[in-house]
Order: sequence, then structure tokens, then C-alpha cells
Amino acid sequence: MLTITGPSSKHALKQRASKRHSTSTIHEGTFDISIQAHKKYKLVPTRANLRDHMTHLELALTSLSEATAITLHQDRESHGFSELKQDTVEAGEAGKEAREGIVARAPRSCVALFHISNFEGSLRFPV
Repeated sequence: MLTITGPSSKHALKQRASKRHSTSTIHEGTFDISIQAHKKYKLVPTRANLRDHMTHLELALTSLSEATAITLHQDRESHGFSELKQDTVEAGEAGKEAREGIVARAPRSCVALFHISNFEGSLRFPV
């Protein structure tokens, strides 16, 4: 059985919680859907990794949003929860703008029901 004690363990738990929160904020900003709802939409098992079931476009938008957050963190030298949260919110907004730009130009959604290369049979997802 794993026992977590001591200040370093508490710090590690806080870091993991912070990373989860940042990831969720970026994802929801980019796709207008929570990670859990996205997994349900795609019929991904609870413990499975959503990224393993994403299309190339979904992965690209996720990477763009995450890279944007990192760039904002570095350029602004952000510290503290509120500054980091602002960076992740803005990164999600940038990802959303990219997604909406793609949807405006392509006759398909950026979020596909299943992980398929040719997008045949995918459902449109609200922008």
C-alpha cells in the first residue's frame, strides 16, 4: 500500500492537481466541452487516455493550446495560481479561435465521434 506523507508529497499532490486543473481549463476553452464529457461523447472508457482516441486535428488543436499556455507563462513570467490560470484561460481561447476558424472553412467538425482517419460518419459538434 502506498503511503503519502511529508511536505514533498503534499507538494507533488498540489502540482498534479494544478496540472489537472490547467489541462481541464485549456481543454474546455479549446473544445467547449469538459474532458469527461468529451470522453463520454467519444465512448472512451473512464480510465482510458482521451488522446489515444483523438483525431489528428483534435491532437493538433490540443498541442497548439498547450504550447500557447507555455509561451504565455514564459513571456509573462507568470507566478501564482491566478496568473497561471489567466494564461491557461487565454490559451484555451486561442485554441477555440483556431477551432472555429477551421470549422468556418471546412464542412466538418473538429471533434469526431470516433478516431477515424477519413472522418466518414462523424457527427457535427456544436461550435
